[in-house]
Amino acid sequence: GSLDKAWLVFSSIKTCNVYSWTIAIAAYAVNGDYSGALALFRKMDLDGVKANFVTYVNVISACSGLLDPRECTRVHSRVVEEGFDGDLVVATALVTMYGKCADFGAARMVFEKISSKNDVVSWNALIAAYAQQGLYRECVELYERMPVRANEVTFVSVVDAFAGLGDLEHSRRVHARIVEDGLENDCLKSALVDAYGKCGSPAESKQVFDSMVWRESSTWNALIAAFAQQRDSVTCVAILRQMDQDGVRSTELTFVSLLGGFSTTASLRAGRQLHSRVLAMGFYSDLMVGSALVTMYGRCGAVEQARAVFDGMEERNAVSFNSMIGAYAELGLARQALEVLWAMDQVGLAPDSVTLLSVLFSCSHAGLLGEGLANFRSMRDDRGMEVKLDHYRCLVDLFARSGWLAEAEELI
Repeated sequence: GSLDKAWLVFSSIKTCNVYSWTIAIAAYAVNGDYSGALALFRKMDLDGVKANFVTYVNVISACSGLLDPRECTRVHSRVVEEGFDGDLVVATALVTMYGKCADFGAARMVFEKISSKNDVVSWNALIAAYAQQGLYRECVELYERMPVRANEVTFVSVVDAFAGLGDLEHSRRVHARIVEDGLENDCLKSALVDAYGKCGSPAESKQVFDSMVWRESSTWNALIAAFAQQRDSVTCVAILRQMDQDGVRSTELTFVSLLGGFSTTASLRAGRQLHSRVLAMGFYSDLMVGSALVTMYGRCGAVEQARAVFDGMEERNAVSFNSMIGAYAELGLARQALEVLWAMDQVGLAPDSVTLLSVLFSCSHAGLLGEGLANFRSMRDDRGMEVKLDHYRCLVDLFARSGWLAEAEELI
């Protein structure tokens, strides 16, 4: 864990061979100093030491962490020059690298050149690349045409893909396949807890959760999120208590998930208690937690407290501004929502599709046709924002509530 000590040891070696260089490069890559790992590789080159396939696997790993397309291309060229592109381990590492850089053309090109298509590891690398970038349908399509038997690693990506698609039926089928193949483990079960929650079935999340031997905080968070998605604040708090009793430390993400379950005035008191706990644990400065508190107070109708949290945030990003705009929108306070939108623009933060949805919603309920249309056109035409179906639904509602029925029908 100490790169300084590792460097001192490495520097004391009089004659470094490929093995000592590779170990040093790996140490830097594993510890997240990707630039340092690549700098060592260049120094190794200058010293005339020839890299082996293990060296390249670690250098490629550093490129994966750095996410620099130029470095990726440069290292890939070296791999080809040195004749290591035919090595299965190196090629698989290249697929992973390009996947993390979202360069799927290059990832597929490397994958297609792998001579053995019956190796599950290379298939897993490509499937995981699509899943990690949110290309869930492509991930599922690859899984369905795999010529080799899927393993635990494959199913983690596939379960994540069906979770992202919100496909409950296929999540159940994959779960049955995992059980049938005898591949159940806590890592896969954790992914299933998350998947069932995202697919709107918290009861099945709980069933899988209860069957687990070892549960990390991330699994507890996924279970809380499953019930929070259904706005079941009572069960969310009960899970937090159980988490405390089991000695599992809650994290910032625990509270982000928890606060998502509070959406009525009846749950406001419990929400305030969570706010106090957030302060006591020192999580208040976390951007995600602060934004979640703003959203919680807004949904519970306590917009003044939402604003107090927002104003007290040391740092704000687009999510926190969206939370405040959404809080005003929930109560139909369009003028205030537009003021926050203006403030967002003043600090140089670009609105996104969530911002537009909240603005249209608030303008619709306040009857502000002109302001709603102006913001819609500005974000679509001036900022080039992709307008989605939900935006058009809000726009139809805006016209209809303002008495412009013909225009509403024309949009439909």
